[in-house]
Amino acid sequence: MTTEEKILNSAQKNFLLYGYYGTTIKKIAKEAGVSKAIIHYHFRSKDNLYEQIIGGIAELLLKNNIKEHQEILLFVIKELQNNRNLFFKSLATFSPQNWNERLITLIKNTLVEITPDEFVKVLK
Repeated sequence: MTTEEKILNSAQKNFLLYGYYGTTIKKIAKEAGVSKAIIHYHFRSKDNLYEQIIGGIAELLLKNNIKEHQEILLFVIKELQNNRNLFFKSLATFSPQNWNERLITLIKNTLVEITPDEFVKVLK
């Protein structure tokens, strides 16, 4: 696994668990086993790293395939509550379209398909 892949894996895990504001470059670096300077060398900033992660999530959202990725559903809901502007800005860089309507439809459809027990597991 390359250094960049290690950083991206760590970043995705941290962003999914803690959101944008709860994730730090220091946390990502520690988990990836690299220095903060290496992260800045590869990605320049936390915002750029976040955009990379959102790009992967955008691909799943475009495929309407979030039921199998419940941690992403929870992440999307949390980011819409806590970090809406940066989240939409990051989505728009990968696929400019009307994300407001698309996300509402995806979330509604996914929540209908998830049993209450499954949803409680996602929230834990």
